Amino acid sequence: MRFSFALLVNSFAASPVRQLLGQNRLEEGLALCRQFEVLETNDQDNYLACAWVYYRSGMNGPAEKLVEKASKSFSLPEYQLLLAYARFKNKRLDEALQTLDSISRLNKGSRVGMAADEIKAEI
Repeated sequence: MRFSFALLVNSFAASPVRQLLGQNRLEEGLALCRQFEVLETNDQDNYLACAWVYYRSGMNGPAEKLVEKASKSFSLPEYQLLLAYARFKNKRLDEALQTLDSISRLNKGSRVGMAADEIKAEI
């Protein structure tokens, strides 16, 4: 079972990349992310959404660059989810699970908490 990004799609202010991610349309999301890279956007939401797209497409290098660019958002639960997923992809399983447990505990019952639980189940 794969993590459902529909939990992270915010229906009232979602970027186009986030909407494509929620529909699992990764190829189209990759194309948009490449455009955002060329345009050098400073939109943190696009950084986060594109990092998810890159990780899900197996492109860890570009994803990690975007995680680094989005580090200003370190206090956001979604950034923490992304960081945990990055740790998982880099074979740092214990750290990933610790982060996910913390997110799940702090956001119990919310979309973010459920997303953390789904990622833990995937790991």
